[in-house]
Amino acid sequence: SLGRSKIHSGQLIANRPKGHDYLRKYEFFLSRFVNKPGYRMMELGAGPDWNIGASVHLWEEYFWRSDFRLHVVDLKSTVEKLANERVSVTIGDLGDRNLLNVLASSAYDVILDDASHLWIHQLLAFEILFPSVVPGGLYIIEDIETSFGTRRGAWSQGAEIDSYTVLSHLMALVA
Repeated sequence: SLGRSKIHSGQLIANRPKGHDYLRKYEFFLSRFVNKPGYRMMELGAGPDWNIGASVHLWEEYFWRSDFRLHVVDLKSTVEKLANERVSVTIGDLGDRNLLNVLASSAYDVILDDASHLWIHQLLAFEILFPSVVPGGLYIIEDIETSFGTRRGAWSQGAEIDSYTVLSHLMALVA
């Protein structure tokens, strides 16, 4: 979302300036975790170099507890600068099944996939990582609209599947 102003004490994310308005939706789903002791989140993708870590900083502010832990996974080595006592990082390709299997060995309250937006990565990551979401947790895939319309070609990378098949596969994995 647009507006990189900090959240002030007592301010709702929903009151920040909006872009694609994901933050308002995130608050609806994630507010129940704000006070959860030992809350663990994994974010796949840390953003482009010009804005790397913007969401990491937002999550650190929003999930204010000292026992909040965020694991960030990105292909770019610049993600290393985001590591601190509450944030761990892994550099790697989310198209790598071995990496995903290692990541799946931990449990998370929320996994947020905002990485490559490539269908093949979204499906593979979901298939392997979804079981590591604790009961009552969430798995969020951002920018699923890359499976539809004019954006489809760039994100399908020539895959011979359509958006119906992508979503059907996701639904079958959930079921």
